[in-house]
Amino acid sequence: MIGSLAMGVPAAMAATNATSTGTFSALVTAIATKFNLNPSDVQTVVNQVHTDQQATRQATAKTKLDQAVTDGALTQAQEDLIVAKWAEEQTFQESLQSMTATQRQAAIRQHRTDLQDWAKTNNIPLQYLRPQAGHRMGMMHGANSAPTDTTQG
Repeated sequence: MIGSLAMGVPAAMAATNATSTGTFSALVTAIATKFNLNPSDVQTVVNQVHTDQQATRQATAKTKLDQAVTDGALTQAQEDLIVAKWAEEQTFQESLQSMTATQRQAAIRQHRTDLQDWAKTNNIPLQYLRPQAGHRMGMMHGANSAPTDTTQG
């Protein structure tokens, strides 16, 4: 599932852009116009919903990691590494916003390789690298993903 950590960065970037002038700016403008609302008020609501959903997904993912530790599928040290990696991933996603499409593609390809190496080095099963499994913010889940690998090697 390393295919879901960096490969989902384009989707993650789109979700991150939703809180600025990115993906939802046209929707914010349309809603504001249709209902005669202040666009900045609509944007504030969109940002809050996005933040709330992201926090919920993160909490759910953390609960699943905690259960994996309880079940013996992960060590506590591995869980700690994964949670730290999630924070690093957010920084990487934000860095993509200032890149051209070509630069983003190259950065994502390199990032994907780096994450695979990181998981192998830390003996972390690949399926645990997605903090928001099934959601757009999964770190390696996205349209450009390669076949998913669920092995540990």
